[in-house]
Amino acid sequence: ETVELKQQRVSSDKMNLLVEVTEAATGNLVVGGGVSIDAVNICWAEEAQDLSQKTIDVLPPSIRGRGAKFICTWNPELPSDPVERWFNESAPEGTILHTVNWRDNRFFPKELDIQRVALEKADKERYLHVWEGHYKSASNQCLFTLTEIHESIERTPNYLEVPKVASLDVARFGDDASVIAIKEGNHISYIQEWHKLDTIQLANAVAEVIHNEHIVAINIDNGGNAGGGVIDVLKRLVGHMCNVLEFRGADASTLDIYTNKRTECYYKLQDWMKKGKLVDNKLLIDDLSTVLYDFNTSGQRFLLAKDRQKKLLGRSPDCSDAVSQLFDPALRPKKEKRQHYTQVGWDG
Repeated sequence: ETVELKQQRVSSDKMNLLVEVTEAATGNLVVGGGVSIDAVNICWAEEAQDLSQKTIDVLPPSIRGRGAKFICTWNPELPSDPVERWFNESAPEGTILHTVNWRDNRFFPKELDIQRVALEKADKERYLHVWEGHYKSASNQCLFTLTEIHESIERTPNYLEVPKVASLDVARFGDDASVIAIKEGNHISYIQEWHKLDTIQLANAVAEVIHNEHIVAINIDNGGNAGGGVIDVLKRLVGHMCNVLEFRGADASTLDIYTNKRTECYYKLQDWMKKGKLVDNKLLIDDLSTVLYDFNTSGQRFLLAKDRQKKLLGRSPDCSDAVSQLFDPALRPKKEKRQHYTQVGWDG
């Protein structure tokens, strides 16, 4: 791996040097040109999507002079790229993260714009990555393409007089998020996250959303029994107005072509996206772009293990799980109880 660095040394002659830092096979950083790493006070890593985790762990702390700066420029490839995770999850206080592309170039030439437009017409998937800075698809086995995702986001919602339904993905581990998603007609209109809430706190927060949004039915993920307590509390709090249902993704699908209910719901979401409108949410876009599928020996469709998706994202796909659960066939309002009366005359 080679990292290009621009080094400016503060000296009497204001000399500017360009040096090269390489990561040796031993894992040690080697500075070219006989320059000490301690002398570097402005470090610029171009094409930083190729930086290894080792470089990110070792190099920035070495640029430590007074007023020192570490600058990275890159085009994102995957959410799991070390530089993506560093800037989005653990960047130090004072870090400036700014998104720029061709629209921000005052000197953007006509010749490049011709290339841009040609690629947009020929290959929308590549265009979104090359020119708009979106992630690459993680694999040709991705269930959702970036083109499909963005077309759905850009679609005009059709607000019909239909009841709102919701789904809740309950956090299982410390870094996971609990996420609620709401569907209204052809529009998935609302996503909200909560972190580090206990069962009662989460149930109260969800009950407030149900009241405010007039939700008539909600699916709550209870895979691994993480949502059982939330289900019990919500039935007591809002069971009179909302059908509180349990969802288990590992349960059998209603159709033989899918291995389980989780796979079925994701495929139904994919089909719905051809006409439906998704909410514009970066976490949801990242989640959907890493959903991978395959076929078993019986020809059934299944989703690859969530652990693989977590490795690509660096976190759990909580947003897409919540949204997919909206397409469970069992998610519907309570049936109204009909009261039957018998008319009795004076003579009994």
